[in-house]
Formats: sequence, structure tokens, C-alpha cells
Amino acid sequence: MGITELLLFVCAYRGISQDSEALTAEKIRMATQSDLRGQQELLEPSVRSWPPVPQQAPGVTSVARLAHKVPKDAKKAFDRGTKLWKDGKTAEAVAALEECIRLDPDFAAAHNNLGVQYYLAYRLDDSERALRRAIALDPAYAEAYSNLGVLNLAKNNFNEAEGMARRALALAPRNVEAQRLLNETLRHSK
Repeated sequence: MGITELLLFVCAYRGISQDSEALTAEKIRMATQSDLRGQQELLEPSVRSWPPVPQQAPGVTSVARLAHKVPKDAKKAFDRGTKLWKDGKTAEAVAALEECIRLDPDFAAAHNNLGVQYYLAYRLDDSERALRRAIALDPAYAEAYSNLGVLNLAKNNFNEAEGMARRALALAPRNVEAQRLLNETLRHSK
């Protein structure tokens, strides 16, 4: 389950209408702040196992990822950050992923995951910078485009969100999260 699906689940759980223009960063913040961490045992297993491992469409690997060799220490910090993310420990995950990037500034997946963690910590400008850096490092990184689209949707930047969703789908046509993002952006931009 990706960011879009999780946010829609949380909004539904908290009673925020998805049919209105209620899906704003402030309302998402209010919905998630009080319940998400303390109520993880109530979430379905697919939500508890979120986030997915950064991935391309099945069978697709970008040249940038093939060419980039991640140092062992950076990989350990990345794995630690991913585990902390899964455990709902956003602040600790941010610290681990920042350490990972300090050790390997060209690790696109670390920038992507850090961007998502910043988003969850309501550090939207930092989130955007990290996600854009992931895309700069790996222009074929569909998940980073999708995540940047979610950020733009939360900021009510519907045209930008739509563009990111379309780019993610061009790179990975079976990306369900990008398909949902595109549907949401089109619904809100009407």
C-alpha cells in the first residue's frame, strides 16, 4: 500500500469526506496526528506492512540503479530506516535515512523514502526537496514521481499532481498507486 491508499484509508477512518475538496494537507494532518500511530493494531495487515519496498514495474530496473553501488554502511542505515518506518517511528526513520544519505548522497531510494518520511512528519518542503532529488538521481523512478504527486495533491496543486501521476504511469503502467493518484487529481481538478 502506498501513500495515496494510506491517506485515503485514514481519511475514511476519521470521517473526512473524499467527495469534497477536504483532502488538504491540514485535514490529513488532523486525521493522522491523533490516530495513526496509536491505532496501528486496528489497521488491516496490508496497511501495517506499509511502506512497500521502492520498486519499478515488474521486470524493469533503471540504468541509474544498476550503475549505483550502495556502500554497506549506507545500506544498513537504509534498512534500519525502513524498519523504523514500518514500526511507525517517523522521527527515528528520518534520522536513519538522513544518515544513509550522508553516507551515500546518490542513493535515490533513500531520498525517496526520506521524502515520504518528511511528508509523514509534515515537513512538506523537505519532502518535496528529497523527492525531487530522488527523481534527479533516477529519472526513471516511478514511485518517486507518484510520491511527489501525492505531496502535490495534499497541497492542492492538482495540475502538478496530475503531471507526476502521468509520468509515473508512463514509466510503470501497472503502478496502481499512480493510477489512484491520477483518478484523485482528475476528480479534484473538475
